[in-house]
Amino acid sequence: MANPGRIPGKKGLNPRDPDRYVLTVEHYLRQWEGPVKSRVVTPAQALPAEPGDVDRESAVTDWPMYVNGPDPSNPSYATTGIGCCFWAGSGHSFTAQRVYAGWPEVHFGNDAIITGYESTGYVPGDPSTDQGTDPAQGLKFLHDTGLVDLDGNTHKVAGYAFFGNPRNTSLMAQVLAAGGTVGIAFGCTQGYETAFSRGVPCTWHPGDPTVGGHWVVLQRRSVGGTGVLHEITWGAEQRVTRRYNWHTITDAAMIVSQDYIQANGTSLQGFDLEQLLADMSDVE
Repeated sequence: MANPGRIPGKKGLNPRDPDRYVLTVEHYLRQWEGPVKSRVVTPAQALPAEPGDVDRESAVTDWPMYVNGPDPSNPSYATTGIGCCFWAGSGHSFTAQRVYAGWPEVHFGNDAIITGYESTGYVPGDPSTDQGTDPAQGLKFLHDTGLVDLDGNTHKVAGYAFFGNPRNTSLMAQVLAAGGTVGIAFGCTQGYETAFSRGVPCTWHPGDPTVGGHWVVLQRRSVGGTGVLHEITWGAEQRVTRRYNWHTITDAAMIVSQDYIQANGTSLQGFDLEQLLADMSDVE
């Protein structure tokens, strides 16, 4: 493992290979320090049974880079991107949740993403502070403060819970259907970056070196074939196999938001916000 301590901002022990790596996409997370106990309001109602195909992705028209890699919209001090993968993923989560609840598609400015990143220690223009984000710390900020979209509206996380077993892909499918998104932290390998650069599904290869921790959001699960988990990262979709997920995942999180509640007061599966918050106990 290239970065066995998952040290934020470190490149690991393996030198970069420009012919293999996607440039400037290695952004890292601090190590997770345990589950976050979230508020449970009503008696838990069991999550629905595992569905087959779950799609909370294809109706979204745009997944911005959000400064997590090279992009013309980046500020001058971050032309090649910064380690804000958690915050970029959070913007993607809110967008998907809103679209699948029947609301207009929403996006965030780079300033909002950077403001979130600043809450966990980043100082714009100071590379030494580009240390990634502890997901638990980031989710607390989203719960307490939230992200402001381009129209000036604030989007917050109502509750969150980390999976007791992050390798449980059946539970992932249940949570994705019920809550509209799943946050995933994993050890990003050279093979993942190569697959992304080539636009092909990422499969597991023993000995594939880990280059650091990364955060993505799961927005689609398809049954059968190659690349059954569809993740959003670096402004695009990346498919991974279940086997790759099993070998690399470190944490998974259920993220509940008002954005996933339809105009009738319930989610697509008929749950109100309080029931979704209660269901978080099923994943811990």
